[in-house]
Amino acid sequence: MIQHPAGPAVGETSRELRLAASVSRLLLPLYRLALHEPIGAFERQVLGLLREFIDFDSAWLGCSTLTPGGPSLHSSQTLDTAPDFVAEWEQCKADDPLVALAAGPGGHAGHAGHAVALCVRHAPLPAPMRILCARQRIRHVLCGAQVALPARRATHLSLYRAPGRRPYAERDVRLMACVIGHLDAALDHNRQCRLRAMRAVHDTAAVPQAAALADAWGRILHADASFLAQLQQAWPGWHGPALPEPLRLRLQPGTGGHLANARIRLSWEPEGDLLLVRASPPAPGDLLAPRELAVARLFGSGLSHKEVARRLGIAPTTVRHHLRQAYAKLEVSDKGALASRLLG
Repeated sequence: MIQHPAGPAVGETSRELRLAASVSRLLLPLYRLALHEPIGAFERQVLGLLREFIDFDSAWLGCSTLTPGGPSLHSSQTLDTAPDFVAEWEQCKADDPLVALAAGPGGHAGHAGHAVALCVRHAPLPAPMRILCARQRIRHVLCGAQVALPARRATHLSLYRAPGRRPYAERDVRLMACVIGHLDAALDHNRQCRLRAMRAVHDTAAVPQAAALADAWGRILHADASFLAQLQQAWPGWHGPALPEPLRLRLQPGTGGHLANARIRLSWEPEGDLLLVRASPPAPGDLLAPRELAVARLFGSGLSHKEVARRLGIAPTTVRHHLRQAYAKLEVSDKGALASRLLG
């Protein structure tokens, strides 16, 4: 097994100069792509870009939190792996030593990262991992990881070669070690750019919006301060890091949706392997049925119960019923507060 910490050794040899040139050529487009590409497209292009510098058959880029039971995955991007690869890995992830090996002792937070290369045939891997590699036709693995402490949040990249291919060389390991910290930073930058782009679109809207990125299980990865403040106002007992339970229960992988109560309106949509979640003050139309909204608007404009009833062709008792519903849903108690809430 080949293992290297980040960075070339001291002393500029021709080999080290070639390595430095490779790192430079890889990093320049990496950060440029992070500025503009959607999250999923950026991650796919990262893997395609790496293939120009390191030869591999398939690849897996993931972000997770390291736990005693193995990495708890937040996002995942594969290239040329079998469709069941990640699902099969989930069944034996507690036996996967590669992220811990690549991260080095203690995670090395703040350093450029660690990398390892190994041959599945000769490395002391647990039996479940050997079975996984055999089923997925993986013989050689090059893995890099960057771990942020104390949260143990990890970015990990594994490049695979099939049986019959040559092992990874020392140059590949050193290149991975140099690049993985930058890749972690570029992924973070790309996600922050997506949030900023969303804010730019909605800054001119009548209703201001805040945003966050969460994984499919509702764990918040990036968020505006105003987004967190709105959640705490809507659910006073909530402290994170996962989204409030009423929202988490509505999440479905790969689909969008919305949820509103008297204090907040939330909507979400897929963004790569993650979810882009938006928060804003609720509009009356989010909370009231169409007839309730029509009654409330007429009554709030100054009409009496009877005048509203005549206007809509319904009984005054029905008007009062709809108003009771509107008062409760909008959390108001008088006509003035109702009018103010409707004007928003």
